[in-house]
Amino acid sequence: MKRIAILLAMMMVMGFSAATFGAADTTQILTLGVESEQVTSIQKILATEGYYAGEIDGIFGNGTEEAVKAYQKANGLQVDGVIGKNTLAHLFDVVSEETTSGLAEKIQEVVVTRGNALRSAPIGAYLDWWTEVKDKLIFPDDEIIIQDYETGRFFKVVAIAGTKHMDVEALTAEDARIIRELWGGDYSWDRRPVIAYLKGQAVAASLNGMPHAGRDDLPYQEYVSNRSVGYGYGYNYDKIKGNDFEGVICLHFKNSKLHKSSKVDPQHQAAIRKAAGLE
Repeated sequence: MKRIAILLAMMMVMGFSAATFGAADTTQILTLGVESEQVTSIQKILATEGYYAGEIDGIFGNGTEEAVKAYQKANGLQVDGVIGKNTLAHLFDVVSEETTSGLAEKIQEVVVTRGNALRSAPIGAYLDWWTEVKDKLIFPDDEIIIQDYETGRFFKVVAIAGTKHMDVEALTAEDARIIRELWGGDYSWDRRPVIAYLKGQAVAASLNGMPHAGRDDLPYQEYVSNRSVGYGYGYNYDKIKGNDFEGVICLHFKNSKLHKSSKVDPQHQAAIRKAAGLE
């Protein structure tokens, strides 16, 4: 969990929006001659890791390129001096515990303002479930990092199944505890605006907090009775055992629908628009 939190904090420090971080799917992100805030953040990371000793100026010059090459060589990456998807992913994933102390002050400086309110979560991309998310950014068994829009807190879920929206389950009992705390101390059907990190993109979403349609004591996908919160007979949607979470909760995106009624849920959609900065 520490590494996950570090990864997202680094994303916030680097200032990647959904669009710019989504560029991690291309072969090239930052290279010689680029001048941007992202370059500034890369320089800070490389300096913290001991590879860069030049000026933190946001200019991808020769010194930055050499630092990138040194980092790539030391970490078994292709040595091309370009911050492509592999180098970027490695920078996020290998930040050491020691590095976090050096980044703490920088992380605390990053605050997103919406109107007169301050939030620690970014605004998510307003992506359509049917054309931009389903079968493109999210698949069953994906581990998804979720950030609560209002508080900025992180937790992880696992994608279980979904056609009209994605059903997800808390990854661990600790994630389940965070979910209960965010929903007021107990599981709840209330919708909350959240940011779902999908393939490097921060996507506006809505999540309820009530595990349902599962039994922790019986095998996943077995046809069972007495599923959680009155769901009766049906397939057991509790896949992860021992996580203090019986069943799944619903993760909605723009234009997604309820599985039971096949209708768009206005409350979920309002929460999604809020997470996208539209309300």
